[in-house]
Amino acid sequence: MAQEVSDAGPPPDALRRRLLRTLAAAPLLSAALPATARSRRIVVIGGGLAGLVAALELTRAGHEVKLLEAQDRVGGRARTLRGVFDDGLHAELGPLYVPDTHELTLHYCRQFGLRLAVPAPGLAAVRLLRGRRLRLAAREPDWPYALREDERGAGIDELRARYERCWLARIGNPVDAQWNARDYAALDDADLIDCLAREGASPEAIALLGASALWGDGLRSVSALCLLRDGLLQDGAGHNWRIVDGVDALPQAFASQLGTRVVENAVVTRIETRAGGVRVIARLDSRTVAFDADRVICALPFWQLRRIDTPVWSAGKREAIAGLRAFSALRTSFQMRRRFWLDRGDSGAAQTDHAAMPSVFDVAAQQPGERGLLQVYTGGIEARRLAALPERDRHAELLALLEQVHPGAAAHCERVHSWSWDEAPWAGGASAWFGRGEMQRYAAHLATPESRVHFAGDHTSPWIRWMQGALYSGLRAAREVHQADD
Repeated sequence: MAQEVSDAGPPPDALRRRLLRTLAAAPLLSAALPATARSRRIVVIGGGLAGLVAALELTRAGHEVKLLEAQDRVGGRARTLRGVFDDGLHAELGPLYVPDTHELTLHYCRQFGLRLAVPAPGLAAVRLLRGRRLRLAAREPDWPYALREDERGAGIDELRARYERCWLARIGNPVDAQWNARDYAALDDADLIDCLAREGASPEAIALLGASALWGDGLRSVSALCLLRDGLLQDGAGHNWRIVDGVDALPQAFASQLGTRVVENAVVTRIETRAGGVRVIARLDSRTVAFDADRVICALPFWQLRRIDTPVWSAGKREAIAGLRAFSALRTSFQMRRRFWLDRGDSGAAQTDHAAMPSVFDVAAQQPGERGLLQVYTGGIEARRLAALPERDRHAELLALLEQVHPGAAAHCERVHSWSWDEAPWAGGASAWFGRGEMQRYAAHLATPESRVHFAGDHTSPWIRWMQGALYSGLRAAREVHQADD
């Protein structure tokens, strides 16, 4: 039940029509660095998409590159769960789709010939709000909220445009190199609920707009500037493309081109800066190995960088490394005997006001066969609570909620698998997020180099939480290294 395109992906002209903030990144789309006149030794720490793209483009430019990855697999959070479900079904544990405004991600999908698809048209999404199950098709229903007279009959997108669009217009272009969170300190100190109220949204409209939020530990905990920046960068997206053969096909394509330059099971324990270079100490199996480099790109989340014995960074970098938050995310996938939701014309996608189950996805929509996978995405406080439960209790609670959204789920369920990013080795959480007041403290220090060490990862980019941000940051760090004077 998917509408597929050619293996080369969507046509490039369809990807270059969007907003100025995305076009500001267009010079990086070519990704190609000019051939170097002086080959440098580069060590990249971390085999997520940020590290992989930096390593590949520096290699193509003629540099000598080693990429050190602590696990026996590359990809970071771009991870696909395989070998657990019947009929060869796979489920995404991290990124699920690529908005069509994410040109860098789609550029590499096309370059590697990955198959892309969009969901089949005509299927309805579902919302479960205040105990009512609503199907969203061509016309959105009456909401179970006591909206003001001027808000009644409005759809989610209409309400969001009415109360959020004005704020989006006030935060400039976050992709611009001169953009500074300190210029928007008032928004950073506020939360989105405050902003919606200031714009005139009723309490009931705010409750509707925030019903399925998956940020931080709830909307009150998150900087409004953080949410608005993300909303601005996703504004104008149309199709959400999926990588048919699994998101992990993208990092694997990078790794295939890098070959033996990727060193897996290499646990970095120390970074030493010295005159004219950097030394990276790693534990490789039972050995301790030193890698000497002219420059290093650290593509680890800051909460993982805390594990490593590092040089004395600047005060701002130290504060950012110590303070950056990791989002708690739990993905629970239910294998269904057949895709019964299609009988009702439902897409499988759902959003609810239950904190334990804000979102549901059909994660096998592009995969063949009768069986299907419905995945519940839980975040924040509830993700930690559920992860602490015995697995049987956790699955029973979520299946009962899933039954309310998709009646028949309990009868059709054959297998369940849950994945906590907090508990995943070498993860310690999912994406970054900023609490109120934290962007003005940390954002300016995330991407800045320290001596001969450069930093990448989606947390250092405007697109936190997205593959686009990882790729953007890796290319930015690669250019810094390539253009360095010494």
